[in-house]
Amino acid sequence: MTSMQKWVGRAMSLKTVIVLVDASPESMERARQAVSICQRFGAHLIGVFVSPPGWARVPAESFAIGSAAIQAVIQRWKALQNDATDDAFRAFETSIRNESVSFEFRAVLENEISDFLYLHCLHADLVIAGVRQFNALPSFAPAIEAQFASSGTPMLLIPEDWKGGDIGARVMLGWNASREARRAIIAAMPFFNTAQAMHVVVVDAAKNSRLGEEPGSDVALLLSRHGIDVTLNNLVSHGRAIANVLLEFAAQNALDLIVIGAYSHSMTRERLFGGVTKTLLQRSSVPLLAVF
Repeated sequence: MTSMQKWVGRAMSLKTVIVLVDASPESMERARQAVSICQRFGAHLIGVFVSPPGWARVPAESFAIGSAAIQAVIQRWKALQNDATDDAFRAFETSIRNESVSFEFRAVLENEISDFLYLHCLHADLVIAGVRQFNALPSFAPAIEAQFASSGTPMLLIPEDWKGGDIGARVMLGWNASREARRAIIAAMPFFNTAQAMHVVVVDAAKNSRLGEEPGSDVALLLSRHGIDVTLNNLVSHGRAIANVLLEFAAQNALDLIVIGAYSHSMTRERLFGGVTKTLLQRSSVPLLAVF
């Protein structure tokens, strides 16, 4: 005998959002942004705290000798982890207090994060993290990045010093006719549909035969058929880094979201992100929506 369950869904939107949190002021602002996005799309919010293991806080205690001493150290480590989790939960709860959004809080140890992220990302529409937080992933970061790549869940990466207000009013898609950029369109469609201004930006079209005779016009037409008012911009780098061209355009047009497709040729940090994406992560003062 088999069992069968049926779920009735609606058109693609954001309905489950994960935000990586801690007890810092930057995290509280990131949680506020996550709340704003969840309210916009009617989504459920999951705050996730990644707790460093206790020994990472007091490395010298790793050399404890004797059963009693080892047990005492373990108890102190557990207490440190519990205190850190409690601090993160209080900060998260403070950030969303009095807000009309459904939410929950989950905690995971840093050394368990790889499997945790894969499992939870599979069941979320978006993961929100800080740029500095993401760049500071632990030493086994390539394995973590592989989880994002294999899950296919889009990530919204917010600079810690972002002061531009709510995200997604003025949006840019960096278009190079790649598979990754096409996947980014699908992931970002909820933001495209609610944006007040939407730019498609092509850089150095003459060097990319996949863009066709009218670079960017086909993807602009695709988006317009979804009811999105699109402005097409063809730019020339004149030898500058493409990432810098995109950032200059974002600044000149007061954009609050850059949408890109990240490359996944290798599971090393440099190749996973690709040159343009890595530079954007290092230098962007504008939030990035990336699909791996």
